[in-house]
Amino acid sequence: SAAKRERLVALAAEHGFWILEDDPYRELPFDAEPPPTMLSPDGGRVIHASSFSKTVSPGVRVGYLAGPADEIAQLAKRANELYISPNMLAESIVYELCRSGALDENIAFVKGALRERRDTLVEALREHIPEAEFVVPGGGYFLWLTLGDDVDTVELQAAALEEKVAFIAGPDFMLDGGQSSLRLSFASVPPDQIPEGVERIARALDRVRAASPA
Repeated sequence: SAAKRERLVALAAEHGFWILEDDPYRELPFDAEPPPTMLSPDGGRVIHASSFSKTVSPGVRVGYLAGPADEIAQLAKRANELYISPNMLAESIVYELCRSGALDENIAFVKGALRERRDTLVEALREHIPEAEFVVPGGGYFLWLTLGDDVDTVELQAAALEEKVAFIAGPDFMLDGGQSSLRLSFASVPPDQIPEGVERIARALDRVRAASPA
């Protein structure tokens, strides 16, 4: 929430620690304006990191940092010491998109494509795995869902791979817990293939349950 973010910024100022705000999906809300960053108008102790790989193309591996000028200069110096040169062709593509004003058009196109895929995934889940509990994502690439307590998503992941469909099991994101949860990506799957993918996960779920002791 905005209140928690403001509190975190205040704590950083009070105790002298830095916040690295890694937010590559900020420009991809489907039905609202992008949320504010934690960058403080007075400089603060926030470094905001983002990437054009989400808003331009996955193959354009160009990112950026924003924050207090002195800190950014030190980070830029360290970056130059660690590698010879960035991908100048990719940087030139991003520069031209920004200079020409076409970046906003590209973001609108990406958001439209992602929204369609999200809607298709939500509809398919409600049809084929109605027990799945999830919050409809308001943007980005992913949907997090939770199944019944009797489901181990690590086992389900193995069964789903046999059906030629993949997801990330919940425990991979947590130090403890998440056994009945998983993350689905809808970003790279064409809408006409999403229902089939969900059907395959549903078949894998049935097989896992059938193989479990009663």
